[in-house]
Amino acid sequence: MTGSFSMTTDQVASQKDISVRRFFLPALLAAFASTAAAQSLPLIVEGNWQPPDSANQFRAELTEEGDFARLRIYDQGATEPVLDVAEFVQVMAIAPDSVTWLESVPGGLRIISDSPTNAHPFREEIILQRAGGKIIIARSFTNWVEEPFTDEYGVDYVPAQPGALRTCTVDFLDGTVDWSGEMQPLPDLSADDTLAKNWGYGRVYSLGLCKPYADAQPAP
Repeated sequence: MTGSFSMTTDQVASQKDISVRRFFLPALLAAFASTAAAQSLPLIVEGNWQPPDSANQFRAELTEEGDFARLRIYDQGATEPVLDVAEFVQVMAIAPDSVTWLESVPGGLRIISDSPTNAHPFREEIILQRAGGKIIIARSFTNWVEEPFTDEYGVDYVPAQPGALRTCTVDFLDGTVDWSGEMQPLPDLSADDTLAKNWGYGRVYSLGLCKPYADAQPAP
């Protein structure tokens, strides 16, 4: 199978019932940026996986733990989380205009980590939905500016286009990856790869879906 991952009959049926809404990132950010910038963790929101069905309501909490934000999601009235991921997104606290945001959207949940003027500008947006009784990653968006960097072995790298903006949009429902304007089919993945419980900071790279510094070469 190419460009998709296998799902059970219940998952497919549930996905068809979910109203998937496409998000235009700059316009949406402008709508709430001033409010979000004034917020600080922890953040708590309530939503509904399949409105208006009241049986699918949830409460989500985003709390700061060191350099990362922990995501917990509770079913309505539950005291134990149905989802608990310790390092879901990175918290860019060192830049004054950094934003870590949690928002209920129609049929799902959105998490944002944004640091536009940090030493290494970076933005990550993740949309969660529920399918077949499981919480999945429906969409992942990241962007960053290509800059020289040093890898874990101490080797210095220089991108072919320093200062270039890279974007990577992974749509797990459509089975596509938009890599800086180049549309590609989603590589073969298992259903477990899309589960929110297996997600976390850097997961989109470890799965090979986005390739930061793809054009970087060792410095002379």
